[in-house]
Amino acid sequence: MFKKWKRVLIVCMIIASSIFVVKTDLYIAQQSRQVGEISDPQQIRLALSANPNNSAALRGLAQNDLLAHHFRQAISIFQHELKVDPDDNESEFIEGATFERINDFEPALQIYENLARGTGDTAKDARIRMNKLLLLEKNIHK
Repeated sequence: MFKKWKRVLIVCMIIASSIFVVKTDLYIAQQSRQVGEISDPQQIRLALSANPNNSAALRGLAQNDLLAHHFRQAISIFQHELKVDPDDNESEFIEGATFERINDFEPALQIYENLARGTGDTAKDARIRMNKLLLLEKNIHK
């Protein structure tokens, strides 16, 4: 009897995680559009040729990679952009959500923990995402 319930729980977790992935993709796309001030590829190239550390152009480049599902490349660009603008909490949050999307939960948790120490909407969203990941991790390791 217990094995049957365990299988049901596992199936429910798989369904919930697939819904979560779809919501994560939609959230990443929506948030990255809000954060990326330059989205046109030609404008991005021009801005980066003039200044390789142009924060808005780097966000736009990462945004385009996210929308193309080039997640690891987007993470790399976000990491570079955060070296240029370490106070860009939105980009850091989206970087965490992108780590989540590729099922690399440890860096996502570290990012959310860092952001959760702050105030405002980004800190609140980071706490929510962090708690979801911790619950998922706890259920997986049972």
